[in-house]
Amino acid sequence: MNWVGGLSSLDGYSSNVSERVQGIASFPSEMGLILNLLFCYFVYEPKNSPQYQNRFFSSRFIATIPSSFGRYFLRTSYLYWMFLLFGVLIVFTGNRISMLALLITFLWRLKQSIQWHSLPSYLPLFFVFPVICLCLGYAIFSSIGVYERSADLFSWKNLDLFSLVWDKIDIATELKSDIGLASKEYDLSWWIRLHKWLFVTKSFYLHPATYLQGLGPGFAGPALDGGLLRIFIEYGFVGIYFFWKFFGSLYRINSQTKAMVIAFALNMIFFDAYLAYKTMSFFLFACGSIYAFQISTNFHRFPRLIPSL
Repeated sequence: MNWVGGLSSLDGYSSNVSERVQGIASFPSEMGLILNLLFCYFVYEPKNSPQYQNRFFSSRFIATIPSSFGRYFLRTSYLYWMFLLFGVLIVFTGNRISMLALLITFLWRLKQSIQWHSLPSYLPLFFVFPVICLCLGYAIFSSIGVYERSADLFSWKNLDLFSLVWDKIDIATELKSDIGLASKEYDLSWWIRLHKWLFVTKSFYLHPATYLQGLGPGFAGPALDGGLLRIFIEYGFVGIYFFWKFFGSLYRINSQTKAMVIAFALNMIFFDAYLAYKTMSFFLFACGSIYAFQISTNFHRFPRLIPSL
């Protein structure tokens, strides 16, 4: 999976995108999204699924534990250990939006799993979750690049760039792919994205004739670093409607695909995820597999599900 280099290096992270851990994907952000989708696939799996019943927490290994409390604890803490595993791997990719997507999908699943009237269900939350947070916090702060790179991410001065760049950017000239950083006061990722985003947005805004069908595929170049904005700019209102309908059909299949689409949409804010073929291959294959299982277990729902796809 290409993680050996990251685990054996001193920091486990590089501020240079091309040197970060990217696993089997084409770039680190894509690997972060694949990890998000895998996490959602494993922890949101319906309990009536035969695959779910054969997972680690209901395997023969758990049955060998003599203590009933120990078996119960491992079953109820499965979600937390998965969160830790995927959290550490995502830290090595350095993809910050994938870290946020992992946290959101984890908290949503945690809300579903806790039995509010059962005191034992709170035990992992009070005893396991703090340990996991400490481990992830240590991983983030140990990877110096992640912490330093994010120091100015949410600074107000980054928001002030909107008006500055909007006024100065010239849509008559082609946007340079190698936008330099004018000042170290700004987050590099934010600086580059903002120039790209406002260039295409200004081009779209000043040409009302393109609102319906967009400026056309490829207008934003090889990477706009913002998939949601790219779809709207390149395909207009017509395109955004069809994309919405397509992913809305995937969203409605079951809880797994619902969480996967949410994680996918969050990642789409900061990179063109729908153009990453390895991610989309896995995503669509997983949705097809889940949908096939949905038909086999809920055949009476088959006529209703088909039209939505």
